[in-house]
Amino acid sequence: MGDFNEVRSPVERFNSEFVASHAEAFNDFILSAALHELVMGGAKFTYMNDRGDKLSKLDRVLVCIGFLENWPTASVLALDRGYSDHRPLLLNMVPSDYGHIPFRLYNSWLDMHGFVEFVIERCSQFMFNGPADLALATKLRWLKNRIKEWVKVEKNRNDELYLSRKKRIEALEELAEERALNQVELDQRAEFKQYILEIDHGKMLDTRQKSRIRWALDGDENSCFFHSIVNANTSSNRINGVFKDGVWETNPTVVKQHFFDFYESLFKEPMLMRPPIECPNLSVLTEEEAEVLVRPFSAREIKDAVWDCDGDRAPGPDGFNFKFLKRCWNGVQADFIKIFDEFFESMQVNRCCTSSFIALIPKVKDPLMPSDYRPISLVGCINKVISKVLVNRLKSVIGKLISEEQSAFIAGRSITDGPLILNELLAWMKYGKKTAMIFKVDIQKAYDSLNWGFVDSIMEQMNFPIRWRRWIMAILRSARQSVLVNGSPTMEFECSRGLRQGDPLSPFLFVIAMEALTGIMKKASSTGLYHGIRCNNMGPNLSHFLYADDVIFLGEWSNINALNLSRILRCFYLASGLRVNLSKCSLYGVGVGEQEIIHMASVLCCKVGSFPFKYLGLQVGANMNLVKNWKPIVDLFKTRLSIWKAEKLSYGGRITLIKSVLSALPTYFFSLYKAPVQVLNDLERLRRTFFWGGSEEDAKMNWMAWEHVIGPIEYGGLGFGSLRDANLSMLAKWWWRFKVEKQGLWRKVIWALHHTSRTWNYIPARLSLAGPWKQIFKISNALSERGVIISKTIKEHVGNGLDVAFWVDVWLGTIPLFILFPNLFSVEMDKLCTVSQRIGSEVGGAALVWDWRRPIGSPEEVNELHQLVAMLQGVTLSASHDKWSWSLHPSGNFSVSSIKGIIEVHNRVMPNYVVRWNSWIPKKVGVVTWRAVGERLPTRVALSKRGVPVQCLDCVFCGDY
Repeated sequence: MGDFNEVRSPVERFNSEFVASHAEAFNDFILSAALHELVMGGAKFTYMNDRGDKLSKLDRVLVCIGFLENWPTASVLALDRGYSDHRPLLLNMVPSDYGHIPFRLYNSWLDMHGFVEFVIERCSQFMFNGPADLALATKLRWLKNRIKEWVKVEKNRNDELYLSRKKRIEALEELAEERALNQVELDQRAEFKQYILEIDHGKMLDTRQKSRIRWALDGDENSCFFHSIVNANTSSNRINGVFKDGVWETNPTVVKQHFFDFYESLFKEPMLMRPPIECPNLSVLTEEEAEVLVRPFSAREIKDAVWDCDGDRAPGPDGFNFKFLKRCWNGVQADFIKIFDEFFESMQVNRCCTSSFIALIPKVKDPLMPSDYRPISLVGCINKVISKVLVNRLKSVIGKLISEEQSAFIAGRSITDGPLILNELLAWMKYGKKTAMIFKVDIQKAYDSLNWGFVDSIMEQMNFPIRWRRWIMAILRSARQSVLVNGSPTMEFECSRGLRQGDPLSPFLFVIAMEALTGIMKKASSTGLYHGIRCNNMGPNLSHFLYADDVIFLGEWSNINALNLSRILRCFYLASGLRVNLSKCSLYGVGVGEQEIIHMASVLCCKVGSFPFKYLGLQVGANMNLVKNWKPIVDLFKTRLSIWKAEKLSYGGRITLIKSVLSALPTYFFSLYKAPVQVLNDLERLRRTFFWGGSEEDAKMNWMAWEHVIGPIEYGGLGFGSLRDANLSMLAKWWWRFKVEKQGLWRKVIWALHHTSRTWNYIPARLSLAGPWKQIFKISNALSERGVIISKTIKEHVGNGLDVAFWVDVWLGTIPLFILFPNLFSVEMDKLCTVSQRIGSEVGGAALVWDWRRPIGSPEEVNELHQLVAMLQGVTLSASHDKWSWSLHPSGNFSVSSIKGIIEVHNRVMPNYVVRWNSWIPKKVGVVTWRAVGERLPTRVALSKRGVPVQCLDCVFCGDY
């Protein structure tokens, strides 16, 4: 505790120099010392120089895990500095009482003997006259009290049994030291021990649920690990105070009231009426598609919606999660069916059934105000089931309604599409010395400020049925929320605008609303009010693309373009309620001088941006071949490892963590960029250090080559997989998507920028452009060295021949025809002609249709033509669509695991003996066996071979060497 004279990140400096290497060394020290920094309230900075123009956070409180175990709610307050240049810090270890903590069902209760039968029996006894949704809400409240009483009785009984049986086990074990136990005593010991294990397992499940860890640590209890996560989360997420009218308040009543006032105002519509917007270019539903949306609800549909929901998600005000609903479905199924029957006819939802909690997630390290938290709504199960059923219906049509400029929440579209387009477009513009503007927009409180009438208007213009719209508006207008402050709810308030993040409907309603912005931009482009960027003559005209509320605008560099864009955003705000926070928006200029950028930024009242920048968490305009640009992912590894201390986990727990989390952390980056060798080595070193224990500064002995450890289980490894192989496998997906997604916006951009008639490849690539596509194209060489010829793994199955390129695609044999017949290809008029253009049809069979630049004359051309005609004998087209298949997977669909499974065993040698892993043996025991087979246990001989001084090498049991 005190002045460390160093900061951890750039946000801890203001108008003062930040040295990245110093911060990295400081963070590494905290990581290696297994320390946790307590959240500081009262001020953002602790140091100010004499002139008052430079501020830093130099003072902080770092605590060990043992401290958190005893005082998880400890808080730090920065006091007034007085005449000093540093603020004194006050450490408070006395927790404040924020009030009642609402009921929450624990998953371990579901495994208690007789629990499910008790719930179903009580459900059958409940009687209520009234609307079905109100009846189920009342039933759950009544059931909650019955469950609490039952669990309390059972726990008291189990506690007594636990203690008595534990004592009996100890007595039997003491007796076993004096004489051999008889069969009755042995059976009793085994029975009581199994009971003790079941009770301890239930406690571990409760702790794991509190820690919000979603993956299981197979075969290991790891309770200490879960407790440390719970304590760290409690410390980091606890609200110890808030600024109100410039004063730091810590009184629980005042703090809760301030959060209530803030969110009540946030979800309140400030305007009585907003101007309408007509978007004539929106896609609309057909009558048949609209009819499907409002068909009567079925029992199967309702049950499928419940089973689609994650059972471990945090519950809403009713306290019941979906694991409870699935286990006790027989007790509530009839209630839900009746709810949907009434909802279909009345198109109304009772307000008590749509209540939700607002959970507060800190957006910054040291939150000081309500705006420093991200609100996530915890919706009750009745509301969630209704929303989920409607979402499942909406998914069947929304792909048609949402334009290709939006890539969020639509099946078949990827979050990496936008960053790929941006990077490739930027590389093309820089190479061609073009000028352009990129405007990165920040929508203020996007989900929370969307006007409901605007959503209804857009749905009406898309030809959604009136019944559907009334269903949606019923859910929105009945919404009530209360804020959870340190687990205790405030009073409820009614909402009059906004979408609750946590309701399954919200993301889809938001993209429908944002489709209006796409319509406006297309109208502005077509009328000449806004000029986007056209990718070559045949490429798409790009003016914007969206991923939910992350918006990027692209356009020609001109003042009138910028001013018209500002006017468009102003009109969009007046109609939708979505205000662009210009002070947080950034303008990036391509091919223009700094002064021009500064001038235009002043016109737009936004910040001046510089390359590289982040979009959706990925780098744009950065050279990803440089190690420094991968620092965020390396830092993320280190941050996670600072929470997951290896000494808190058994080897079984470490295996699960590495497979489930550590191996998945770089997935996002690996899906777009090829990682440099040094980055891969650094990440592998972090995984290796975590597995064997210790830290980077004090790593423990590695008992086996890491290349063997990460190998497949059938080859004697633990199945972690190589990060290098994972990177190549993820990038290979772009090859598959390029062939399959012919109409994707990203595919159109790649084709426009990279296609050239001078060279012909399986996928187009101009190596002069420095974007990520260049590295994606080059992975074919690395894959072929590892046994995968990617062009041969993607197979076209010709139907009508409309989507398959005759010469370039692989559809006849395993090699493209332009490679087999180069002379014919050279005289082909349309080198991108489809199969249907070359294989026509006539009565009695197929006809070949050629279009040569000149007559076929040379012997080589004639010979190739004869061979080609022979190959095409028997080929006929059908009325079905062309299909693509991935030959490495039985389903024919691409999977990363299928290609990874081949390259990771390439050139591997099968060992003489491989451990067979059994699920009924704890993994930590299996690891010991695995190490013993490889003679990698720390025996005296093994330690001596590794240079560890050992006084005697004799066996401790028999005395032989």
